[in-house]
Order: sequence, then structure tokens, then C-alpha cells
Amino acid sequence: MDQELICAIADEIIRQLTASGQLCSAPRPQEDPASPEGKASALLDPVSDPDALARMMRSTTARIGVGRCGPRLKTRTLLALRANHAQARDSVFADVDPQVLEQAGLFTVQSRCPDKTTFLTRPDLGRLLSPEAEKTLKEKCLPNPDVQIYAADGLSATAIEASLTRILPVLTDSSPPWACGWAHPFSSASGGWAPRSMWPSCWAPRWCVP
Repeated sequence: MDQELICAIADEIIRQLTASGQLCSAPRPQEDPASPEGKASALLDPVSDPDALARMMRSTTARIGVGRCGPRLKTRTLLALRANHAQARDSVFADVDPQVLEQAGLFTVQSRCPDKTTFLTRPDLGRLLSPEAEKTLKEKCLPNPDVQIYAADGLSATAIEASLTRILPVLTDSSPPWACGWAHPFSSASGGWAPRSMWPSCWAPRWCVP
């Protein structure tokens, strides 16, 4: 059976269902179950105290009030879980928007992971800076500063894009009296948090804020 015949059969079925009133010609738009509005909708039925459930759902990011269909999740809940999982995967493999880093005034250095796939399989390499990165830090940052701020995009580029421009000014504007030397903040591509023992000697800040 060729593609044209399949399309013709499908079109005829839709036409007949529409003519008999079993199929709406203009289906209502469906709410995205993964959207904040979709997550705020309780799927329990009936609910003995709707106000209490609404307060509980507003106070937590956990999935509550989702209900069930027999022993299984409801279709809406399952679709939301799959959509959120897809968003998380996209966030892990995505790169931070260069405009966000430029707006925050951050330059970028590369960890010893050449890409995100390597970081996920070898996170230990993501804690180490490449030789080129160490050279860049030596040129652009204070040696042995009191405080060093950096953004590591190893696990969530989306989180950096959503929070960096809001958090960075708060950190830099609230400099403690003892922090005389603030090094220039930077971004670590395919990088993660590293303990002090793994910092290069040419940089080695007293405090590091990833």
C-alpha cells in the first residue's frame, strides 16, 4: 500500500467522522501538561478539600494531586513526565546562549571534556581545566584571588540561562570586607565543580563560587 492511498483513506475516514459529528472539525486547543499552568491543575477527583490541596501544590515542586487510573498514572501525568524528561535531556546537551554570557560579562574556557557526551561519561575530566584554559585564567584573572565565581554548564545550560544574570549581580554587589581580590568571573564549558586540591596553582582562589 503506497503513501498516497494511505493518505486518501485517512482523509476519507476523517471526512466521514466529521460529517457524522463524531469528530470536531475544529478541536479545542489542549493545555501543555508540562507548563506551569498544567502542573498547577489537580487531577484528583473528587477532592474533599480543594483549597488545602491547592495550598499544598503551591508550596512544593513535587508532583502531588496527580491522581491515578486504576493502578496506573493518568495520561496527562504521563505526558507531563515525558515532556519534563525531554526538557531535562535537552538542557544537559544544550550549550549556554553566548549572548547570556556576554551580557553577564563572562569569558569562556574549556574543561578537559571536549563535549557534553564526554562530560557525562567522564565527569572527572570536567573538573579539570584544559592547558589552554589555565593559560587564559592566568592572563585574565587575578593570581590567587580571594573569590572566584564561575558558571559550569556541565549539567544544565538552561539553569545558567535562567539564573546567571540575576544571581551574579547579587554576589558581586555583596562583596564581604575581607574579599579584597575578586577575580573576573568566567564560564566553564562542559565543566563541573572541582575541589580546591584540583585547582591549578596559577589560579587557586581562596574561595570559589561555582
